[in-house]
Amino acid sequence: MNERDIRISANLLKIASVAFGLLLWHVLAVYVINDTALLVSPTVVVKTAYEMLFVTGELYPHLFASSWIFFYGFFLAILAGVPLGFVMALNPVVRDYVNPWMATLYTTPRIAFAPILLLWFGIGGGSKIAIVFLGCVFPILINSYYGMRVVDREYVRAGNCRLRIGQTFRSLYHAMEKGSAGTVSMAGPVLELRSLHKEISRKDREPFKIFQNVNLSLRDGEFVSVVGPSGCGKTTMLRVINGLLARTSGEILIDGRSADAIDHELVMGFVFQGASLLPWRTSLKNVLLGVEGRGQNPKEAEQTARKYLDLVGLNGFENHYPHELSGGMQQRVNLARALAVNPRILLMDEPFAALDAQTRNFMQLELLRIWRETKKTVIFVTHMISEAILLSDRVIVFSHRPGTIRSEFAVPLERPRRMEMRSDPRFLELENTVWKQIEEEVNASGGFAQM
Repeated sequence: MNERDIRISANLLKIASVAFGLLLWHVLAVYVINDTALLVSPTVVVKTAYEMLFVTGELYPHLFASSWIFFYGFFLAILAGVPLGFVMALNPVVRDYVNPWMATLYTTPRIAFAPILLLWFGIGGGSKIAIVFLGCVFPILINSYYGMRVVDREYVRAGNCRLRIGQTFRSLYHAMEKGSAGTVSMAGPVLELRSLHKEISRKDREPFKIFQNVNLSLRDGEFVSVVGPSGCGKTTMLRVINGLLARTSGEILIDGRSADAIDHELVMGFVFQGASLLPWRTSLKNVLLGVEGRGQNPKEAEQTARKYLDLVGLNGFENHYPHELSGGMQQRVNLARALAVNPRILLMDEPFAALDAQTRNFMQLELLRIWRETKKTVIFVTHMISEAILLSDRVIVFSHRPGTIRSEFAVPLERPRRMEMRSDPRFLELENTVWKQIEEEVNASGGFAQM
């Protein structure tokens, strides 16, 4: 059965369920209860509605009054919910103050407010408007809050024009300029690391320092690779950025705000070294694993998962299990799972390390294509210098442990990138320079025997 047949069957099932409900209602009203004071049959409801609409017209004043009450309450909910949601997203202090009240009031059934609203506003339109307001304000506030947290900051900057028309058009131009891959000018970095430090405490010994004093910033849509000697803390740094490990000291800022005040799952996706697929789940259900538990409509979630499987070139493999996929295809599922949550920042930890050389080359080109289409901000950890140069806008070189940033290089190659660029003199010169620095770091650490 194809997707079209499934949709038709689902629609027919919905129609049948509605028809069965109406039939059951009619049977209960006419043959079981048989008392119009308790339950009126659907035929009587339709007949009465027809008379009130098209014969006497007495339903129109009631509809107008109810519509006025609804729109008035809804308008007040917008006036209150949208500004408060924006302020909560921008100010952690306000959010921390409002959250307990919102959690209490939102989970309270609306009917529980009816007695106090009747006392405050009486039995007229005021209490009805208040009930509509309570029913609408929380969804509006929550959607405004989460929308503001994930909105592109360039559009926020463009909207903050303060009636300066020239600035508005310049800001909108920069926002639309993201249609082309490459370096993007922004008011501030999307991700910023300030004096980031990670160490592990050891009993009766000095702490084991993994990395220290890491300072790094990434612009929106930038692709940055990190290379360095084995064991210098590259993978650990990704895990600290993502919140999987706690940092010892330093700051992590996302759009200028502390990462502690932001839900990492909303803004970051993580692609692990191994595919890490659940063997009892198909490709589709492995991708769905990333969006489950977010309250998304199951049908919409499945459409999202299928969209990203198609993006990574796995259309037609949705129902295949991991053991039926090659290593490269498994990594594509891994990437689709990370993209399905629509992260602002994508952290990739040597995702192609286990692949053979040919498959790795193809996956690099696929990643470049996907990055051009999604415009994600990427931190890519790899041990292959040529891979870092081919993919990136900048290459960061880590020192030996405890790792810190020794140097960074802007990649002097135009986009889109192609495999034949590996023979470009600029490519080879940069590759040789980075290799010499890593070799110096390995030697400074005492050689591979000490790493």
